Amino acid sequence: MNRPRIAFLHGGGPAPGSAWTAEGAALCAEKHGAIVEMVPFGFRELRKGAYPDGTRVLALDWVKEQKMRGGTLLPTHRASAVEDSHAEAVVRALQAQGIHFLIAVGGDDTGSSAAAVSRAAARLGYELHVVHLPKTIDGDLWHRRGLKTFGLDTAAEEYARVLKGLGGEMVSNPDRAFLLESMGRDAGILGVCAARKAMALGAKPLLTLIPEMFPDKIPLGVIRDIIAGALIKNFARTDTCGVVFYSEALPLICTEASVCELIAGVPLDEHRHPKLSEVPFARTMAGLLRKQFAEIGFLNLSGKPVDVTPVEDGYGPMRCGDPNEFDQAYTLAIGAAAVEQVLRGEGAGSVWYDANGQVEFVPFAESVDPETKRMRTRQANWDDYQPLIAGGVPWFTAVDLNDAEIRAKTSLSQYQFSVMFAGAAAALAGCSP
Repeated sequence: MNRPRIAFLHGGGPAPGSAWTAEGAALCAEKHGAIVEMVPFGFRELRKGAYPDGTRVLALDWVKEQKMRGGTLLPTHRASAVEDSHAEAVVRALQAQGIHFLIAVGGDDTGSSAAAVSRAAARLGYELHVVHLPKTIDGDLWHRRGLKTFGLDTAAEEYARVLKGLGGEMVSNPDRAFLLESMGRDAGILGVCAARKAMALGAKPLLTLIPEMFPDKIPLGVIRDIIAGALIKNFARTDTCGVVFYSEALPLICTEASVCELIAGVPLDEHRHPKLSEVPFARTMAGLLRKQFAEIGFLNLSGKPVDVTPVEDGYGPMRCGDPNEFDQAYTLAIGAAAVEQVLRGEGAGSVWYDANGQVEFVPFAESVDPETKRMRTRQANWDDYQPLIAGGVPWFTAVDLNDAEIRAKTSLSQYQFSVMFAGAAAALAGCSP
């Protein structure tokens, strides 16, 4: 009797727990006498109609050994299968192998490709059961109850530890400001989760900036002034500058001219998204702030212009670190549930996990936008953000424009000070994440 073969692939970048989904799948498949075949490079070869070389059967002992090094077990890729021709090529590649089961691990792009493949199989009349596992540390995949994607919780803890360390650095270097960037291509959910976890550790950043705060695009200079105003205000109150934590998507809410200056020449990925990791926002902003501080006479305790240090975020640990306890349970559970789902002859949806340890299946018919044919996404909301400003708004307000104690930290006149920071105060007055 032929054992059922399940194709298993990762799309997009890694996330903490990526390899653990494969362990959950391998454990369940062994119980049912099925074979899980790890397909390298995501949809890259499949969308060409080819079942790739280098496919590996997931032996449980090998998976348990390899998962400890982090990342994905085999190479991943951002290749898209959203277009009908690509999705149909994937179906034909699997059909040629007699494979009727596909599990795809990834974020909104991979989920959209998985949904497209499921629709293509139905059009072609081939029985193919497709399940998507929601992997993104950005946390921006939609769920009716707002459940987390796997990897988000671990990445937020990693950032919280960095923020706690920078809090200690502030004790040693109180007259230096720090800029720390969080990942998050379209949303500030990871940044908010990380800042809240840092707050629980007693290390809340001075300012957490996410794109959802602003209803309209704003000039890059206004973002600079928002950061500068908060740092000057905090220095006047505490004799320390502070840590500014911001989402990597922040440049995308700048006005067009500012965005063009920042992202000109930045390559696009397979899904036509700019590679924000290559946008030099932190270095650009640090340079703008240093220049402004020198011009306005914002001096540290040594009488020198306040320095601004961009901090590397530890790209690897956020995406490939060991999953925390929640993400371990999450990934093992959904990996096993996905195998159960497809072997029952069910599919066309995503498998999620909640804080109560319950697995939930969400059909593509619910999670995919019928007009765009892409997975629905979400953004941070005010309820998520509000604890970060509890106990006093940390940013620069209209009242601060006339605060002599704050202005005294610069060499500006009252009029000059008010003119310089009026735009920042106005932009923040309408904030509503």
